Amino acid sequence: MTNDPQAPEDVPLNRWGFIPPWAPLLVAVAVAFTGVVLGEVSTVYLVLFFLSSIVCTALVELRGLFLTVVTVPFAWFGGITVIGYFADRASFSDGNRKTALLTAVFPAVENYLWLLVSFVVSLLVALVRQRLDAA
Repeated sequence: MTNDPQAPEDVPLNRWGFIPPWAPLLVAVAVAFTGVVLGEVSTVYLVLFFLSSIVCTALVELRGLFLTVVTVPFAWFGGITVIGYFADRASFSDGNRKTALLTAVFPAVENYLWLLVSFVVSLLVALVRQRLDAA
């Protein structure tokens, strides 16, 4: 702390955010778990992933913006792979695991536009928050 009389008393709420930097990672795990419970990569999962990535980017502390935006593609591919594994575990126990893995990952490629839109909007929100903080 400083005793400088010119130092601002209030720290802008944008700098601190509402959630800590590790919270978006837990939200991504929760979204993947929801997809496992649903049993498939459905529209509900895709909308939930989209909304969670945007809301987490808007609410995270400023120091966690980079981590939040960068983990969106990893959460996408990791979550869909986990959902595919639990949706069809019998094919993983058979002999041809490469085919089972490609089948599990295929919805990530099929619905790639959802990832692209989520990533771009999250990036724009992060850039706006960064510019507002710099001002």
